[in-house]
Amino acid sequence: MSDATGHVLAAVTDLVRSSTGRLLPDDVIAPEAALVADLGLDSIELVGLVGRLQARFGEQVNVSSFLASLDADGATDVRVMQVVEFIVASSGDG
Repeated sequence: MSDATGHVLAAVTDLVRSSTGRLLPDDVIAPEAALVADLGLDSIELVGLVGRLQARFGEQVNVSSFLASLDADGATDVRVMQVVEFIVASSGDG
């Protein structure tokens, strides 16, 4: 894992944790964890996470468009690492 990916993963983990309003340990917010199925984010928490991600990483990282580009099952099954990889690719830090 590159340094950029590691930094983005750490930031996304913190933002996921703050978006849920629940105490989730790092081992639960694993790269392979699905935001909805595994971490239990509801639609309001998911919208809040998207806003936090865009505030943290900037407008060039359009997470809303990324999620919208996935089919319905893909959007609800998106994994932490998919979000991280999208952010790294969008920000040009990979």
